[in-house]
Amino acid sequence: MIARGLSAVVVAALLSGCAAFPEFDGKPVAALRASDLQRPLPQELVISAKDFGDSGLRQMIAEADVNGLDLAAARARAMLADLALAQAATTRLPQPSGTAALTDKAATVTLSLGFEVDLSGRIASALRTAELEHQAAGVDLLIARRTLLREVIQGWVTLGEARTAAARAEARRALAQRQVVIVEARLAAGEITAASLTEALQRVAAAEEAAAQAPGQIALAEARLRALGVTSIPARIDLGRASLPSIPKETDLGLSQGRPEVCLAFLQFKAADSARADALLASRPRLVLTTSATQTARSLAALLSGNLAPLATSVSLDGALLDNGDARRRVDRARIATAQAEIAWLQAQARGEIAILDATVELASAGAALTAAQKGHAAAEAELIRSRARKAAGEADEGGLIEAELAVLDAQATIDTTRARAIRSAVLWQDAIGPGRTDCPSAQ
Repeated sequence: MIARGLSAVVVAALLSGCAAFPEFDGKPVAALRASDLQRPLPQELVISAKDFGDSGLRQMIAEADVNGLDLAAARARAMLADLALAQAATTRLPQPSGTAALTDKAATVTLSLGFEVDLSGRIASALRTAELEHQAAGVDLLIARRTLLREVIQGWVTLGEARTAAARAEARRALAQRQVVIVEARLAAGEITAASLTEALQRVAAAEEAAAQAPGQIALAEARLRALGVTSIPARIDLGRASLPSIPKETDLGLSQGRPEVCLAFLQFKAADSARADALLASRPRLVLTTSATQTARSLAALLSGNLAPLATSVSLDGALLDNGDARRRVDRARIATAQAEIAWLQAQARGEIAILDATVELASAGAALTAAQKGHAAAEAELIRSRARKAAGEADEGGLIEAELAVLDAQATIDTTRARAIRSAVLWQDAIGPGRTDCPSAQ
């Protein structure tokens, strides 16, 4: 009865002319779209990202973690690794196969069941390689997510900086125009030369140019965020609320071992070494057991009767005994690939340590620059208060007050720049030190 049923299935497929085996399992075979990959996979880990206490940034991070195209590409690679691992796992099981031929004289159906006795460990080694590559794809997905979220935070800082710069540019233009009026009056009174007016006009031109560029810089920052998958652009960004992390007295370079990039390089190295073993084992003979049954009939009724020929069982030793050196060259290429992967792993470790040190130095430097800028701003504010007092007492004119206001505005712009730099440095520093993967073999 089983043989008859199998025969009926094969013949029905032949007669239909359009049936495809992937459709037998009821799953769709239409092409995937990019939007199909913009959903988290079940195995994706929950990762934390510093949001600096900003709800708008949290929303942007959540959107990018779903909609990012780079992330969708990494998900596709992870899905391919899932399929490769599933395919490798099936090689340990008996392999069924069937063929059918239809001629004007007769129809022939052959059903076979083969099983490779894994005496050499070739199948187990190939499965181990697929498992390592599957783990590596998971880490690759994690790296893609971390990279994307880091870019979103950097884009958030850039947008906030651009908006603040736009407000500063408008204020500077207004002050520069007020200054021109005063300079023109003093020039008319013969108190100054035309050179002072030229200098004042140049300040106006520079302020107008900065003000004209500001909307474009804001639009560019928003466009870059949308390209990362962000759909909700916050109406207000207050970078002044962001707090910088405290740098420990001693830098722990061992944290670099848990970095996803180092973990990925290690898994790729182990996968390459496993593939080297695969290449060696594949060059050796392997024992295969095959059982098959064949039926040939001139009519459909006879074919469906299920009276298959007696089962035929064969034992074969497959593998090339002699070749032109291809097997040896494949093994040598695998050996070199293993060495290359090990070099890449060692380089990743070195880069991880350098990244931690570099980020630590930059964060310390940016923090010192921000402190100095804040002190400069305090000094400019104090001078502005004195200028206002002198003007109220009749000891100074409007021009001196404008100069003091411009000095405060320049000091504020310096704080804006150094604060943005410090926040970017904090993001890179936290990314460099972790959180790493505690389950990564290279960290153990």
